[in-house]
Amino acid sequence: MAKKQAVDLSQFRGKFKYSEVKVSECTNGTFQVRNKNIGVNIDDLKDSIEVSGLIQPIGVARSEVTEGSDLYEWEIVWGQRRHYAFESLGLETIPAMVLDEVISPEEGKALSVIENLIRVDMQTKEVWNAIEEIYLTFGSGNLGKDAQICAEKTGIPLSVVKDAIRVELVKNLKNGEKMYRYAQEKRIPKSQAIDILNICRKSDGITVDEKKTQEFVDYYAAQDNKLRGATLAAAKQNPGGNLEQWKDADSIYLITDGLPTQAIKPSSSTPSLKDGRIERCLKKELIDLECRLNFFSAFKDTYKDTFKNAKLNTILLPLKGDPKATFTYSLFSKQTDGCFLTSSKDWPL
Repeated sequence: MAKKQAVDLSQFRGKFKYSEVKVSECTNGTFQVRNKNIGVNIDDLKDSIEVSGLIQPIGVARSEVTEGSDLYEWEIVWGQRRHYAFESLGLETIPAMVLDEVISPEEGKALSVIENLIRVDMQTKEVWNAIEEIYLTFGSGNLGKDAQICAEKTGIPLSVVKDAIRVELVKNLKNGEKMYRYAQEKRIPKSQAIDILNICRKSDGITVDEKKTQEFVDYYAAQDNKLRGATLAAAKQNPGGNLEQWKDADSIYLITDGLPTQAIKPSSSTPSLKDGRIERCLKKELIDLECRLNFFSAFKDTYKDTFKNAKLNTILLPLKGDPKATFTYSLFSKQTDGCFLTSSKDWPL
C-alpha cells in the first residue's frame, strides 16, 4: 500500500482573508474531524453570540462538493458549532476566514485541526485593519486607553485589540518586522517576542538592535518556560544590559504551582543517562511524578549553567496532588541561598 504524503500546510499561510459569508451557503462534513455532538451546550454559545457577537470567525474553503453544488458556495473547515449556532439564531451572514480555492479532504481536515495557524493571521492583520482608522484618529499614545477605545467602537475583545496594536507598533520600528518574524520562526510566543524586541531597542528608541535581538532569541528559544520567564524578567529590569548580564542576574523569582510537566528535548548526539530518561518521559502520554522529578533535575542543571550564582526565590502556589514539590523546590532554593514561600502551610492537601 502506498504511503500517504504529509500535507504541507505552510502553502495556506496568508491566503485566508476575512469576510462575511451567507450562513445558508455553507455546508460541512468533508473536512470535519468531529461530526458528533455539535449541538451539545449550543445554548451557551448562542447566548454568547447574542451578547458579544462572534469572537472567532469560522473558516471556509471551496471543495469538490461545493464545486458541484448549486446550493453551497463554501465548505466549513472549522467552526461548525459556531455556524450551527448562527443557523439556529436565524442569522443570515457569519464572519469567516475565507480560502477562495478548492482544497482536498486531507488538506481540509489537517487545517481543521490547527485552526490557530490561521488565527494568528487574523489577530495580527485583520484586527489591525479593523481598528487602524480608529486608532489613528483617537490614539493618544497610551496603549491601554487607545485599545479600550478601539475595542468599544469595534466590539473586538480588548485583549485581542491590545495585542494587535503592540504587534503593529513593534513592526513599525526599524528592523522590527524582520526581527519579529525571526522570533516567530523560533516559535517564541507572540507576546514574549514583542517584549524581546522592545527590550532590544537601541538608544534612539526607534531601532531594534539586530545582533542583540538575534542572540537573545537564540538563547531564549533553547530554554524551558521557567528559565524563559526568569531571563525575560531580568532583561526588563535592565533593558540597557546585554545577554550575559541578564543571565548573570543575582536573584531570580520563580512563581509556580508544582513540578514541571515539560522539558526541552535533549540536543546532544551522545545523550547521557539523564537525557535518556528525559527522552522517554517526553514520549509518554501521561507525565507521572517520576518524569516531573526528572524534568526538575534537568531544570536545576540548566539553571546552574545559565545563572551561575543567582539565588532562586520560589513562590509555590497551592496545587493538590504534587506532594514532592514543596520539598524539591525548598531544597533547591536553599542550596542557592534563596528564599522559599508557599501560601498554605499545610499544602499539599
